[in-house]
Amino acid sequence: MKASGCLHRYVRLTESVSRTSLHRSGTLARGLRSCSMSKRSRGSVGLADLWQCPKCGARFVTRHMSHSCGRWELEDHFRGKASAVRDAFNRLRELIEACGPVEMIPQKTRIVFLTRMRFAAVMPRTVWLDGHLNLAREIRDPRFTKVTRYGPATYTHSFRARDASFFDAKFAAFVRESYIRGRQEHRNT
Repeated sequence: MKASGCLHRYVRLTESVSRTSLHRSGTLARGLRSCSMSKRSRGSVGLADLWQCPKCGARFVTRHMSHSCGRWELEDHFRGKASAVRDAFNRLRELIEACGPVEMIPQKTRIVFLTRMRFAAVMPRTVWLDGHLNLAREIRDPRFTKVTRYGPATYTHSFRARDASFFDAKFAAFVRESYIRGRQEHRNT
């Protein structure tokens, strides 16, 4: 699993880090930086133009998104993991792809799903699958191990799945809501 290009620390803009800490040059307040800016490219999902990193090809809604710049393979994430972890991932992937056009991107430490923006991510572990869905509201459900609020309308719902049965019809509804969030359709409703 060799990365090409530069390596940047991933930074989440939480309520405690304001957008004003970003400088116009793309440099973050504490010396963290995003990749150099390049032309914007059309996303494969047919929505508004997205900025594309010139080194790794990753696409983002804004030019100031820090990321781990490189290319990784999906299989790298499942090497040495229990088969139930891959089965759980495949089931979640089916639910996500049933929602509509989506791009799956293996990254250094996780696998993300994106439409216009990243709306779901998973991190395969040895015997379970950790992940999260980004939603526009807080949902109280025992399957979510943690809910973190980022801003006025972004809630990250963390989960841990030990097998594919975790992803049932009720969870499919949460996935659909997260997909709509990723397409930014929640702004129109």
